[in-house]
Amino acid sequence: METRGILSAPAVVTIVAVALAVVAYLTVRSRLAGRDFGLLVATRAAALLLLWFALLEPTRVFTREVRIPAQVALLLDRSQSMAIEDEATTAGPVSRWDAARVAMSTVAAQLGDRFQVREYVFDAEARPPQPNAADTPDGHATDVGGAIATAIRDARGAPLSGVVVFSDGAQNVGASGVPAEYSAPVFTVGVGKPDAGTDLVVSSLDIGETLLAGETARVKATVVVRGYDGRQFTVALTKGAELVDAAQVQAAGDEHVEELEFEITPEVAGSYRYAVEMSPLADELTASNNRAGRSVQVLPSRTRVLLAWGGPSHEFAFLRRALRRVPSVDLTIAMPAMPDVRRDAQSAASRTGRYPMDAAWRDVPDDVDDLDAFDVVVIGDLSLGMLSPAQADWLRQFVETRGGGIAWCAGERWLGRSLGAPGVEALLPVDVPAAGARMLPGEFAPALTRQGRSHAVTQLAQTPAENDLLWRQMPLWSAQYGGLIPKPGSATLVGAAGRPDPLIVYHRVGAGKSMLIATDAMWRWALAEASGGDAARALLYERLWAQATRWLATPPDTRQVRIELPTAEVDTGASAEVTIRVFSAGYVPEPDAVVRVTLTSPTGEVASTPVTAAAGDPGAYRAMLRLPREGEFVLAAEATARGVPLGADTATLSVQTPSLEYQRPARNDDLLEAIAQASGGRHVSVAGAASVVPLLRESDVTRDVRERRALWNTPILLIAVAALLGSEWWLRKRRGLV
Repeated sequence: METRGILSAPAVVTIVAVALAVVAYLTVRSRLAGRDFGLLVATRAAALLLLWFALLEPTRVFTREVRIPAQVALLLDRSQSMAIEDEATTAGPVSRWDAARVAMSTVAAQLGDRFQVREYVFDAEARPPQPNAADTPDGHATDVGGAIATAIRDARGAPLSGVVVFSDGAQNVGASGVPAEYSAPVFTVGVGKPDAGTDLVVSSLDIGETLLAGETARVKATVVVRGYDGRQFTVALTKGAELVDAAQVQAAGDEHVEELEFEITPEVAGSYRYAVEMSPLADELTASNNRAGRSVQVLPSRTRVLLAWGGPSHEFAFLRRALRRVPSVDLTIAMPAMPDVRRDAQSAASRTGRYPMDAAWRDVPDDVDDLDAFDVVVIGDLSLGMLSPAQADWLRQFVETRGGGIAWCAGERWLGRSLGAPGVEALLPVDVPAAGARMLPGEFAPALTRQGRSHAVTQLAQTPAENDLLWRQMPLWSAQYGGLIPKPGSATLVGAAGRPDPLIVYHRVGAGKSMLIATDAMWRWALAEASGGDAARALLYERLWAQATRWLATPPDTRQVRIELPTAEVDTGASAEVTIRVFSAGYVPEPDAVVRVTLTSPTGEVASTPVTAAAGDPGAYRAMLRLPREGEFVLAAEATARGVPLGADTATLSVQTPSLEYQRPARNDDLLEAIAQASGGRHVSVAGAASVVPLLRESDVTRDVRERRALWNTPILLIAVAALLGSEWWLRKRRGLV
């Protein structure tokens, strides 16, 4: 037993009170009989002693053994295949989702207070369910094994009697195999038909993301016909609402798989939506897998590139090879004639990779009446006298009037000494010191600028996050030319970490574009990537130049309002963040614009979308779109600044149901049974879901719990004190002391 202490402050007060009571009754002793005096003192003292007992707060401490309730995890599949209505009930077919949700509620109720129940919903990942049953079967993929692993991990050492999974077993992401053992039994409750029944599936569509106008491309598709042995079906290739081609498929067997190939020849550049589809039938398991589509960008015909270089060098050799490997580039080489130089390993020219030049560029055009010979000109390491006045004038007219693109590549003959090309200064995006640029010593890490993170030239990966990581992981570069001052209106795409000088910079000149690359050692980057053994990274140098030539060949976009989509295709139910860039009349980013964005659904419903200014990116505004259904959504944006309209833009987003969930939508009993067998559980149908409850064992784990029970905080003690004080008052009144 525990107390506050016999001589605690309340105890001392009580003792003093008892003493005062005795003294008080001694003053009236003469008026009391001997027995009455003792009785009154005893009654008063007893009441005060009980109060003293209460004030000591005596507590009984004891230990008892309690059983730790076992946990049971209930997992409900919320992937899109669970929306298929193939579960038979007396009221008619219901969706797998509804049948599984009812079964899970029944099991949870039967578990009662014997178990601690934890519920999850899962698709590619597992998470707790949303409140008020707000979850819907719209997950884009299924990872049954990953969901089970999450539930077991969340138990955190507490006894776990089992995991009950309500799913059709249509796993399509995550580990394909079944673990050899589990730390808890898994009971799988299968929903849906155990066979595919009848179904038409377009399982794959292969078409390049970028095509060239006027050139023939192949479209490959795989179709699967299940349960229609002997029947013939038409497979159509469409471009938007236009029928492009069709093929016949003759089904043979219960599951017929056939590879089809179409040819397309887009004539006009633009963005198009191609699809391969089969008409749905009434007795199909689902019609959601009858179609597969892809958005395709058709570019103008091949880009004619003139590569004019001051002389042989490593940079020239790597760039020439890269451009020759780009399918959309028609490459022409222009180089001054070389004198007879002995090329042996001991010569200075061989050691440096450079050879002296003494002639002009005879292959560079000089007729301003013929500006259409090329789309892009790449000039590298020119020296004094290589460009004639007529050639310099042709370059200027080619960019400013014709709208061509030009890329300048630095080198010792040019930026390292003096400009050496009168008349082309206006084309450069930088001001070059009169004495030439200086070579900055040491290696450096290339760093994307804010503009570079979203520019077409420097997008070397699929997503912005992957692109940022790729640039951060690049090998170090060298040989940067410094002292260059970007001209007003220019944009730096790539800089050097810790240095103010631009590395890749461009600006607009008249109707065209001009880009400068302030290094002649990008070949070292290409060589390092090629030597690393990663085939994808080995193509980065080539990809950068392919995108640069394509962008330089495209006429400048003079719109003041532009919508930038993260992708042309979005999965059903997914969200997409779009960027709206707004420019003033002088084509300067407008940070104070009022932007209005509307989204038109495939059914014609128009809804406004909230827009917020992008922090740290002047002139950029963000809108988050929720795309709940399939079809073509049209996004429209318009902007004003200080009451003046700046322009508008539209873009189309194609929303489609991911094919993963409908490749094999039948219930996968093989997987569900394998999981149950490996874990020591059992596989049952949704109708027998309640049969797993008796199989879940209660926990036999106990622990000692120390409990405290107060002995003073009871009604009996209060009643006793009141009775004693009441009795004392009654005796005093009878003896005339009140």
